[in-house]
Amino acid sequence: MKSVDKQTDDIREQWRREDNEKVREKFSNIFFESEVTTHDENTGAVLIEHPPDGSKAQELLGGTMEIRSPWTLPEGK
Repeated sequence: MKSVDKQTDDIREQWRREDNEKVREKFSNIFFESEVTTHDENTGAVLIEHPPDGSKAQELLGGTMEIRSPWTLPEGK
């Protein structure tokens, strides 16, 4: 029975990783000029690092960053 529990946990983990990758890819397609990475593997949230906008502050500090959850994807994307 422990073997079945282990297999179930492994499958759930694989599905979670696959879902997170799909969300990351979708946000990467929307924000194609930005770097998109997984922020929280449990919720599927992504970190989006936008390129600098040319202002002095962003030249020194880098572009804006935002964290988005999978349910904030626009419809049809």
